[in-house]
Amino acid sequence: LARHRVTRTIKCPAMRPLGAAASARRGGARNGSSYESADDRVHKLRFRVKIQRSSWVALRQFPELHTNPVNVIVAREPIRASRKSARWCVAAIERLWRARAHRIAKREREEAQRTYDRAIEAYRRIAAESPE
Repeated sequence: LARHRVTRTIKCPAMRPLGAAASARRGGARNGSSYESADDRVHKLRFRVKIQRSSWVALRQFPELHTNPVNVIVAREPIRASRKSARWCVAAIERLWRARAHRIAKREREEAQRTYDRAIEAYRRIAAESPE
């Protein structure tokens, strides 16, 4: 895949010192800068991120929060974080089913089981398509 550069400029209010701000991509900080203003005014922050495959990008204030992610699609390929992440989703859905299935009305349980199974299958497919 071709490499793409994305420049993201955001405006954010600084109500307390931000400390280190970094761009986060698929769960990992990529680059950052120190930003110390706490003057309750909106400031522009600018980050340049190399994107090699489709992913989400967000601005993170370590360690507490990040902005809503922005999806960046490269070469019309779907976003695939990692195989480990997709497998975690499968395990979470399976745990939810074990914990909640008995609380679903009997007349609705069969359809609910099919819905859970479709979700599990979707994440197994994503895991197969994802990088290690």
